[in-house]
Amino acid sequence: MKNEERENRIYNEIIVDCHDEEEQKMGWYYYMEEKLHFPFKATIIIQKRDSGKTEKAVEVVQLSTNEEFGNDMLVGVCYDEHVFDVPLLSLKNIKAVQETLEAIEDWKYWNS
Repeated sequence: MKNEERENRIYNEIIVDCHDEEEQKMGWYYYMEEKLHFPFKATIIIQKRDSGKTEKAVEVVQLSTNEEFGNDMLVGVCYDEHVFDVPLLSLKNIKAVQETLEAIEDWKYWNS
């Protein structure tokens, strides 16, 4: 379903001057860099070889600095005292300030 407010924000703020896909990716990266407030809580699915899939609570601590993020934005999550990158779209049950939630919902909308 089309969301006029989100469409306006995406096309008039995030990717307003972008001419190609690479510029759009950078527009999104800078938008997320500004709007995501770390740390925040979420859950992720972890696939273990011996015990199948399990949901784990994590703390999202950073936006990945990897500019080659492909089709999804990467964020660093802290799990078992280690930080590793996961796709932003893989986060569930996000508990964060409104500005962070809105930015993530914009990204999900763009990728739907």
